[in-house]
Amino acid sequence: MVHPAIESIGELTLIFMMCCAVQHVEVTVTEMVPFAPNEYLFETHKDKGQEKWEVFAWACRDIMAKVGGFGKHDIDFKEKNQVYSYYRGKTDKLQFGNGDTVQYRLDGNKKNQ
Repeated sequence: MVHPAIESIGELTLIFMMCCAVQHVEVTVTEMVPFAPNEYLFETHKDKGQEKWEVFAWACRDIMAKVGGFGKHDIDFKEKNQVYSYYRGKTDKLQFGNGDTVQYRLDGNKKNQ
């Protein structure tokens, strides 16, 4: 399963999924020009991160989301690992930094708090 909260899967899982595909799959690839950060980017979008690499990462993600037509979320990396553990069944409760909690009951139905 590929879930948007995780945004990626491991290479072995991807290879396995590709080998199991029994039908023709089309993919659209959009090649973009190289993007090099500059001081204008860092100064204009300094609210997107405390360090330059964070601003650059935000800009790359924003461009890819706009060109690809993807939605975005603001889950930080630590919370992504928590979500990944949740979907793998290693934990039955998620608690995010903003106070939101998601928990599955023993009967399998989702319960939001």
